[in-house]
Amino acid sequence: MNNESKKLTIILPTKNRPECLLRLLRYYVEVGFQGILCIGDSSEGEHLECNKRQIKMFGGRLDIVYKEYPELDEPQCSQKLANIVNTPYVAWVADDDFLVPSGLEKCMVFLEDHPDYSAAHGLSIKIKVKNNAVFGPIVDCKFIDHQAVEEAESASERLLNYAKHPSTTSFSVHRTQTLQLILSNNHLVDDRVFAGRFPEYILVIKGKIKELDCLSLIRGRLSYKYSSSEQQNIYFWLTNEKWLTYFKIFEDVFIKELMKKDEIGLNKAQEVVRQFLAHFTYFRLRDTYRAKYPHDYDSLFCRKASQTKRELEDGLSLFKRLKYLIPGLQRFRRKLIDFGVISSAHINRHEKLLPLLDPSSPYHIDFMPVYHAVTVTPEKME
Repeated sequence: MNNESKKLTIILPTKNRPECLLRLLRYYVEVGFQGILCIGDSSEGEHLECNKRQIKMFGGRLDIVYKEYPELDEPQCSQKLANIVNTPYVAWVADDDFLVPSGLEKCMVFLEDHPDYSAAHGLSIKIKVKNNAVFGPIVDCKFIDHQAVEEAESASERLLNYAKHPSTTSFSVHRTQTLQLILSNNHLVDDRVFAGRFPEYILVIKGKIKELDCLSLIRGRLSYKYSSSEQQNIYFWLTNEKWLTYFKIFEDVFIKELMKKDEIGLNKAQEVVRQFLAHFTYFRLRDTYRAKYPHDYDSLFCRKASQTKRELEDGLSLFKRLKYLIPGLQRFRRKLIDFGVISSAHINRHEKLLPLLDPSSPYHIDFMPVYHAVTVTPEKME
């Protein structure tokens, strides 16, 4: 690990998941992370006491800043942590995810050389542990395409592209001053949907976002601790009595940011922002409906798409017969699966993990510390 990591702070909000925190602390020790871990703990009771013991145990091997933030939700906790960061770069991670220091270093080098970019990230992998446990064998593993890549020259174009292809900027490497400035607006709204996504949209306005060919994030699939089912439900969100007030605040801030960044007039900025907000609301409604009523969604909106998808999946048997005869066909099949064109259910789960365990994989070295952190239980470490 080179000295580039010393320019980085990882902010880590956590709540009532001491096993996840232990897993992460072990991981960052194994990879020799030399930056700062800034941990905001909203835990309660014995969970809080357990976290304190673990912080003390690892304090001599990691540079840890530990803060207790009882009763704060995740956006509030993240903002508190971001405000005390004094390194040039900062990254955010949930307590069940892993950031790869070598990939983060490449992102920092890129940002040093490209001042018109506000953030950068590498590739992402999602893993699932047996029985949704913190420790145990990995039963599912795949590359995912969920992080933002926005390289259009104008802020307006980036914002509209981002609305049409919802993703996240949360796990990218950010310039600290930019992120702190963005988060300073979070106090304007007390709403998880607006406040939670607000920084991402402003970041897209502020500058471009780059994806590099390196591994920078491995995501877990554990249940979420900060938000209630009401907070995540789009219907509760839309019917909140303060929704219109928050919407107007959201709109006004975006209009001002676009006018400043693109040097455009009020009417043009309003048109762009309202188009963006229409896309934003549509996609949240669509995704909520699809999750709750998948069969109705399929019949109402996706009949043709589903037919095409089934036809592609029916052809997988042909792929299996020809993949060893036609060079590149297996790689093409994997791309179709990674981008969701065909279902990952049709690929053997063990088959998806094997390439990362192969030393010839360009991502093997960065993946193996995560593999060890997840599959080796604390008892076996003793």
